[in-house]
Parts: sequence; structure tokens; C-alpha cells
Amino acid sequence: MSSPPDAGPYQGPDATEDTTGSIDSTVANDVGVPDAASPPMDAPPDVPSCTTCAIELKYQCSITTDPSQEIGPHYDIYNNGTSTQSLTELTVRYYYTADGSQTQAYSCDYAQIGCGLVQANFVAMPAPKATADHYLEISFTGGSIAAGSHTGDIQNRFHDTSYQSTFTQKNDYSFDPSKTQFTDWDHVTVYRAGTLVWGVEP
Repeated sequence: MSSPPDAGPYQGPDATEDTTGSIDSTVANDVGVPDAASPPMDAPPDVPSCTTCAIELKYQCSITTDPSQEIGPHYDIYNNGTSTQSLTELTVRYYYTADGSQTQAYSCDYAQIGCGLVQANFVAMPAPKATADHYLEISFTGGSIAAGSHTGDIQNRFHDTSYQSTFTQKNDYSFDPSKTQFTDWDHVTVYRAGTLVWGVEP
């Protein structure tokens, strides 16, 4: 598995798992996740949203086996604009089929920005597609991306809450097992204040 030059692979235990999709920053820090309150060094922690910043998402597939008990999309979000972009304005959606799983649990295994800034929610799509009836949406409680910079690796993982169901990943809209290095991927979408700014919805 490859990581950006400025972020090494996280070797510690999982941050925490939560079927509601949120990460408890206190628990996360107790188990060795990088300081949740630490924003990128080159940007202030909270800034107004950059309505003109060009956002780019790079995706890496960390779990390529199919079927699989776990799904592991990794993200690196780039700000190609000329102003700092607040992370609190951004949300990211990964589309998948639940394949019989009733509830899913989320873990942030590592984030250069700090797992304590990452929260998640599982959403059943009101109009299911053949390749997507749910999506995992991650959002951020703080932090920012300086102009011309990026978040670094954000390692997401989820599974059936009780591990009783497996996922057939090959019929998931956002799954691409060929992307084992960070690569632009438009089947994962990014929104700024609810407006689509990267990717194509299924």
C-alpha cells in the first residue's frame, strides 16, 4: 500500500468503530491516533469556505479482494485553488451496495489531519441504483487545506456491524481494484456546502 511522501502508513490499532458513523476524538487519541486537534501546519484550523477553489479527490483501493467483509477506500483531497479551503464545508461520498447488511460500522484507521476531525454517516439512497443503494459520507469537524496543498492520506474502512454479511465489491459504483496507488477517481463525489464540486453521482 502506498502513502503520500509526507504521510507514513499507520501501524497502530483502529481508532474506534461506531455504527452511527461518528468518531469519538477522545477515544481516538487514547489509542494512538495522531492528535485530532492538530490542523495542517500550513493553514489555520478554521476559515470561511472557498467558493472558487478547485477540489480534486484521489482514491486508493486498500481492500481489493471480492467478496470481502470490509471495504477500504482511502482518500487524499487536493485544493487547487488560490485560497484556503475549510474542511468543514466538504463532504465525501463512497457509493456501494449493502448486499444484505442491515447496519455498517466505520473506522478511521489513519488520517494525516487527525482521525478526530473525521466523522462518518451511512445513508440509504432514496432512489437506489444497480451499483449503489447506500453511500458512506465522511465530513470534517475542523481543519483546512491551504491553497495548492492537500489533506494527505485519510484511511477509511467499514464493514457489517456484526460481520455477518460480506460485500460483493465488483458491483459497487465507487469500487475500483485497479487503483492501488492514489489516483483521480470521479466515482467518489465531493460536495462543498452541499454542492457537487468533484465526481459524478451514480
